[in-house]
Amino acid sequence: MGKFAEGARVRVMPKDGAIDPYSKVWQYANLEGKVVRSISVASQRTGSCNVDPSSGPFEALKEEYTVRLDIGIEIDHVSEECLEKV
Repeated sequence: MGKFAEGARVRVMPKDGAIDPYSKVWQYANLEGKVVRSISVASQRTGSCNVDPSSGPFEALKEEYTVRLDIGIEIDHVSEECLEKV
C-alpha cells in the first residue's frame, strides 16, 4: 500500500525528474483534491552502474494515484513523489 489512502486530501507538487516527460501533471501544481484510487506499477531502474544485470530491468513497485481535484478534474498516474498531504 502506498503513502496515501483513498479519500486522503493531497496537493499536487510536481518535482523535476518525478514525472513522465509526457505527463501534464505540472499543469495542476499547487491544486488540491482527494485520492480516488491507487495502483502499483513497476519502477524502471535508473542510476547505479553497480546493479546486478541478471535482476532484470525493473527495480520495485511504486504507487501511482488518481486524484480528483477540487476544480472537478480527475488526473491519473500521479506519482507519490508529486503529492503532499494537506
